Amino acid sequence: YESRGDIMPTLWMRYLFDSFVSLDKAEITQLINYLESVELMPLKYGWSSTRPKHEYNLMKKGDVADLCIAEGFTTVKGKDFIVELSVRDTYAKPHTHRFEIKVTKRIEPMKLVQMGIDLCKLTKSCYAFARFNDNADYYMPGRSIKDCLFGFSWLNIFGQPYIDMWNEDKILNAPSIVIKNGGFITIMLSENPFMELEEIRAKNEELKKYFGHDYFYKRDFERQKSSFRSIQEIVEYEEMIKNTAGYIAPGFHNYYEFQSNNISFFAVPKGLK
Repeated sequence: YESRGDIMPTLWMRYLFDSFVSLDKAEITQLINYLESVELMPLKYGWSSTRPKHEYNLMKKGDVADLCIAEGFTTVKGKDFIVELSVRDTYAKPHTHRFEIKVTKRIEPMKLVQMGIDLCKLTKSCYAFARFNDNADYYMPGRSIKDCLFGFSWLNIFGQPYIDMWNEDKILNAPSIVIKNGGFITIMLSENPFMELEEIRAKNEELKKYFGHDYFYKRDFERQKSSFRSIQEIVEYEEMIKNTAGYIAPGFHNYYEFQSNNISFFAVPKGLK
């Protein structure tokens, strides 16, 4: 929390977006235009979220996009928000984009939902969730979405790979608040984003039981990475766990094809060349 005198306390709401598709110059510029349209004015750009080095008003938007691509990982920072973009076509694995915004208890929850859906589209993400930073430890499973999901936070947005995996009717009938919007289905645990951690845990377990536990990270089953003595042990463990944990995830290869430009590997939606 941040509070001064009679000012309404604020919290940082964090969204995480997983995308197999790297953003190009036009798409990064479109994202910047979106931020401006919802009155989130960028001030600085740079690799560091604490000390971004480029002043927004001294650069053209196209130059900002070129800088993002050149640096690969870039921060866009404003007065009350931070965007961290992973944009370089380096690895054939999901990029994780982070967006943080200060919110108070006066905020309209549906604004947070719509912002999440808009950013999913702009970052070409297939999965996203939002949570408050004070609940960070509960939401970090240490596994890629190629293996499983962590569970459910207050706000969860699913793209086509997940809609096909579970079946649209099953998601729409989940024991929670469900919203269908523009190719995504959103599951909210409550109309109130300011939930207590115990409330989140209880609803989380109810939804895991409904969808099936094999789709979600099995915290009690996994060993902590800190218990390994070598990289080789980790590699052997990863091979073993894939055969024994029974994790289920979408077949992302059915939605994306990995291409090479002789410098790096990257993914594009199937049907695009």
